[in-house]
Formats: sequence, structure tokens, C-alpha cells
Amino acid sequence: MLGKLIKHEFRATGRLMAPLFGALVLQLANLQLRNGQDYYDPAESRKMKTYTLKGERGMILDRNGIPLAYDEESYNVMFYRDPSRNSSKELKNYTQILLRVIEIVEQNGGKTVANFYLKRDEDGNDYLDFLTTNEETFAKREKNWRSNLYISKVDTEDIFSTLCERYGIEDLDYETQYKVLSIWQELQMYAFQSKPVAIAYDVNMNTVAQIEAASIDLTGASVEQTTKRVYPRGTLAAHIIGYTGSISEDSLDDYLYKGYSADDRVGVYGIEKSMEDQLSGNISYRQGSREVEVDANGAVMRELSYKAPVDGSNVVLTLDLEMHAIWFCSMNKWYIWQNLTKPQPDYSRFTRLDVVRANNVPDVLSEHREILRVIREKDLDAIEPLIRRHLYGGLRRMGTQLYAEKYSSYFTGI
Repeated sequence: MLGKLIKHEFRATGRLMAPLFGALVLQLANLQLRNGQDYYDPAESRKMKTYTLKGERGMILDRNGIPLAYDEESYNVMFYRDPSRNSSKELKNYTQILLRVIEIVEQNGGKTVANFYLKRDEDGNDYLDFLTTNEETFAKREKNWRSNLYISKVDTEDIFSTLCERYGIEDLDYETQYKVLSIWQELQMYAFQSKPVAIAYDVNMNTVAQIEAASIDLTGASVEQTTKRVYPRGTLAAHIIGYTGSISEDSLDDYLYKGYSADDRVGVYGIEKSMEDQLSGNISYRQGSREVEVDANGAVMRELSYKAPVDGSNVVLTLDLEMHAIWFCSMNKWYIWQNLTKPQPDYSRFTRLDVVRANNVPDVLSEHREILRVIREKDLDAIEPLIRRHLYGGLRRMGTQLYAEKYSSYFTGI
């Protein structure tokens, strides 16, 4: 009897619950069909990304441990554009963000990248300048450049207006248009590498703070901590220490094979070049990694894994910096030594042009040997004119070559 009663109650309850359960199922199905996309999109738009991390470049030291070259912390403004967002509205929205970033950088004394390959002469005529006089190289660079910007079939005189219309900057002044197009040129060059692109280098902390504070409104903009190469002794022993620079087209494949990126800086002369493998933190076996989850705007949502990079090794030279100081001090010419060791970008570039590009290293070393000879012989009458000749040797050796066509672009940007 009790069993029948329980069975009867269960059936009655089932008959009452069935319509309710059916309605619930219908509601859930409707919710999934009608609103499912709202729940699906945020998860779908998130992506897993792995960033390569690179350590600092090693220091170059003299025999007493005095730094001659080292990396110093700096900050770059980066920008990431989702390559799938290519509608006219989305491109113009990105441009408005770029204009705000340019404003912040310039308000704090900085500059954004501004090297658009389409130039304008005094008569208002546009022309292309790919920083080469080699016709084959020029043609190759032009083809790649036009392809990146999707203007392969646009006449040169129409390129500027076409791009201004595309990015919604037709009504701005030429200088601002040039800055915006310079940044878009960089963004398009690395569009499908899915990584942020540097659009302003070595910015100050005020810029960093303002970019970070406005990050919600500046979709795609971020700040990256990086390093810059510093030569604290100025031009001293520049022909020995050398300097770093961009990877040349001729050696790009070799560096890519070692794990470098095309925009990495490498040693291009002197110890910086000859000891590149020891100094560099860019080689694949020294690299670290960071795996993160990012949203559609490239903003990091969470970190999934991290492997620290390994810094490059320090290089110690037999060069004795104190020896040079003793020379000048003993001749009561300390002020000359102070000027020589003071970082001076213009003079530094000239010195490197003299001893590196113009291949005048043998003359410089010959003068060094002559100075040592005069010191050993204690020839006081000869020392001052010899030092004077040595200090002004660059101007004497270069002479009118400074105005030669092959060096015409060397001082660009100073």
C-alpha cells in the first residue's frame, strides 16, 4: 500500500514538473541560441601569445674594470594593431589613438618615429627615398614598401593623398600627416608578426606615466622597458670599441638564423662587432620567453609561463684608460682630456666616420706610436704640436671628403 502511494505521488509530481522542466529547457536553448554569441566572443577573442625575451648586452671594460660601453635602462612606446581589424572605421579609430600618443610624447619632449619614405621637395613634389643609390636595391625596397601599404598600383604623386584619406587625416597639417604615416609605415611592416612595434624610443618617465594612466582609452598603446647602448667616455678609443647599429641587409639572414629579430641592434665595428657572440643577449640560446593570454586589443590578461633571459657576457680589454689620463694630466692639458671623454654625439659621429667609414685606422695608430716614441724620448718640444696634430687629424684627413656624396647621409638626423 505504501509503495503504491509513493509511486502515485512520484507520478503526480512528475506530471507537474514535466512542463516546468520543459519550459526551462526551452529557455536555456533560447538563451544559448539568442545570446550565446555574447558569451562566446570574449573567450574566443582571447589568444595565447608567446613573447621572446632578450637579455642585456654585455659590458666592455678596460683592464682596470672601467666601463667603456654598457646598456642603460630606457623605455619605448609600443603599439599593437590587430591585423584582422582592417575596416575603414577601425583604421581611423587606430589613427585617433596614434594622434593622442603623438601628443603625449611630444608634450614631454620626445619624438615619435618620423622616417616616411615618401618625401616632399621645396616645390611640393613628392618623391621616394629609400636611402640607397643602388637601383636594384631601390626597386626591391619600393616593391616591398608598396606591398606593405597596399599601394602597389598607386602613382607616386597620389600616394600621400590616398593614405591620408585611408587613415582619416586629410584635414591635418602636413607635418602631422607625415608623423602619422611614418607610424603606419612601421605598423604595416610588421603587421603579420603579431607583436607590438616601437613608435617612440627612449621616452622619459612623464611619458611612461601618462601612457599607462590612459591605457584604457589608448587601445594598442603600451610602454616597454628596454635598454640603450651608452659610451660613457665619449669618443675615446672609438676606433677600438666600435659601436652598435641596425642589421644590414647583407647579413640579415645570418643573424635571423642565430635567433635575432630584424630590428635588433648588433655590433657593426670594433670590439662591438668582433665580440658580438659574447656580448649579445639576442642569440637564441640566451633568450627567455613569456607566454600570456591577451585580448583582441593585445592587452595582457594573465601570464601563463615565464623563462628569464640570460644577459650577454662582459668583455675585458687590455686597454688602460688611466694611461691616457696620465698623459694629459702630466702635460697640464687636463681640460682637453675632459672634453675628449665627454659624450658629444656630433663629434662622436664625426670621429667614427673618420676612423671607420673612411678607413683611417692605420693613420690613427701610426700617430699613437709616434706619441709613445716622443714620450719615451722625453721630447717636450715635440709633444704639444704632435698632440695638436693628432686631435685635429680627423679634419685634416677628411678635408673636403666630408661633402662627398658617399657620406651625404651620414650626418642625417643630427
